[in-house]
Amino acid sequence: MKRFLKWLLYGVSSIMILILLLFFVASIYVQQNKKKLIEDARKSIEVKYNSLVSINDIQLSLFEQFPNLSIQLKDVDVKGPKYNLHHQKLFLAKSISIRIKTWPLILGQIVFNKTKLTNGQLFIYTDKDGKRNIDEVKAKQNKSSNSFPEKIELNNFTIRIKDDQKLKDFNFLIHSLNIKTNETKSKILFNVKNKIAVKALIFNHQKGSFLRDQLLEGDYIVDYNKIEKIISVNKIDITISKIPFEITGQFDLKKNGLFYLNIITNNIPFQSAKSILTNNINRVLKEITITKPLNINAIIKGPLSGGEPTVIANWQVTNTNIGNSQIQFTSANIAGTFNNQVNKNLAPHDTNSSINLSKLIGNWHQIPIETNNIQISNLTNPLLKGGFKTEFNLAALNPPLNTENIVIKKGYGKFNIYFEGPLTNITENNTRLKGSLEINNGEIFIKPIKKIITNTFADILINNNTVEIKKLTTKTKEGSQLNITGISTNSLAAIPNSPGKANIILNISSPFLDLNNFSSSIQQDVPRFKKSGKNTFSRIDHILENETIHINLTAKSIKWQKLIANNLKSTIELNTGNWQLKNLEMNLGKGTIVLSTKMITTNNR
Repeated sequence: MKRFLKWLLYGVSSIMILILLLFFVASIYVQQNKKKLIEDARKSIEVKYNSLVSINDIQLSLFEQFPNLSIQLKDVDVKGPKYNLHHQKLFLAKSISIRIKTWPLILGQIVFNKTKLTNGQLFIYTDKDGKRNIDEVKAKQNKSSNSFPEKIELNNFTIRIKDDQKLKDFNFLIHSLNIKTNETKSKILFNVKNKIAVKALIFNHQKGSFLRDQLLEGDYIVDYNKIEKIISVNKIDITISKIPFEITGQFDLKKNGLFYLNIITNNIPFQSAKSILTNNINRVLKEITITKPLNINAIIKGPLSGGEPTVIANWQVTNTNIGNSQIQFTSANIAGTFNNQVNKNLAPHDTNSSINLSKLIGNWHQIPIETNNIQISNLTNPLLKGGFKTEFNLAALNPPLNTENIVIKKGYGKFNIYFEGPLTNITENNTRLKGSLEINNGEIFIKPIKKIITNTFADILINNNTVEIKKLTTKTKEGSQLNITGISTNSLAAIPNSPGKANIILNISSPFLDLNNFSSSIQQDVPRFKKSGKNTFSRIDHILENETIHINLTAKSIKWQKLIANNLKSTIELNTGNWQLKNLEMNLGKGTIVLSTKMITTNNR
């Protein structure tokens, strides 16, 4: 055993001495013939790339890719065949290191098996006329049958593909990239390990960049079929800014070839998902918040020759809060889709894009909400289309209504609403709104008259700018009963700061009214309190205090103090706090009373 180790040590030492000797001899040769070697290398590259080439230095290194020898080219500059036209250099590298296999070298053969590029740039450019700086390079390469190097390594290297004709710009900063190749007659397998920063991934300059300033890292295998000229990947794992993604896809490199990618990620934060998308898409999403991570399954496909790709992304999130500054849903389960080619007969584009909520089940305040189809289309000028339905406890409306005048005690409601129109600059002419509200067995406290009304039932319809009370019945605990129908036009004006006034007409009939209960409750001095304006639905007081309300009142029997009258008829107008009774008429005993009067509010009295 000791003898074997001794001979092994002698053998290794001899090989090392031989390598050092070869290195010493080769170094002397390189130093003595440096000018010729630089010129030969320069001409070789110049012929291959049909371009002016400059190389500052050439040297032999033992340590650059130890234990193998390597030839190093310093400050390599390849202008490219179209440099005089575009003034854009094709290739730059501070250092190119080409590794020489040790064992073949000992046997007198020179075999290169690894190329290492450091601190450089490859710039592939197409001008507005479609002229590319690599056209003549590709023509020469197609005539050759050179194989891929066994190993390729890039460090601090930029690859940029810019196309001014098709408005594309792909810009990658390669921090590190290692590729090992395994080549057969029909295919090449690339074992890839990379750390790459995406500076820009622009398919159209007007839309902005996908993945801007995102870091891609991975260790995976890429399959290249030399016969079919197809690059494929199967369920490879890549992280984008530390978030894991699974990618499957193909790239058809034949003329007019297509590419296809299926990208899957789970538990990605909403902010991270938005950062992957373009500025145009983010503009639509910027006001939306989603608190829990999403699961996303996206398909991206399109022509390699240019044009915006088709993107279809499905996403799901559970038990999250979602909304914007105006409305929030809590404990929500959501499923949605993004599609940038809704009309298959038109090209992918923001105007041909949509964001769909195929499912939203959650709570608005304490009110359960459910919808199965809400769509935001045309991301250039976003349009919202869809609605939701809910069945709820009426008392849950108190926080969102946020009013001084009404407090809901109990009851049961059903609400359905459908909206179609723009997200901003909403008007009567550009908006379609339909809805219905049912109220059953409601009990409501009306603060201005200090009365509780009970047994409230309602059937209310919303049609664009009109709200119609088809039926509303209610009672007071003292026995008064009201039956109400009515209509509100220009209802959008009921929103504060909207132009115009809502015009409300109410028809109220009653078999019996005890006015003593109402009149004794009217407050002589009602203090005004400003409520928070955070919620869109917080200003019902605005209607009650500032809008025009017309009331047509009829009652078969009324009571006031000791007076009992029949067949009351009157028209009442409420306008910014002023009450006007027109043509009040009632039968009293065997006679008739007719009265018109006005009550004007002064100093809140």
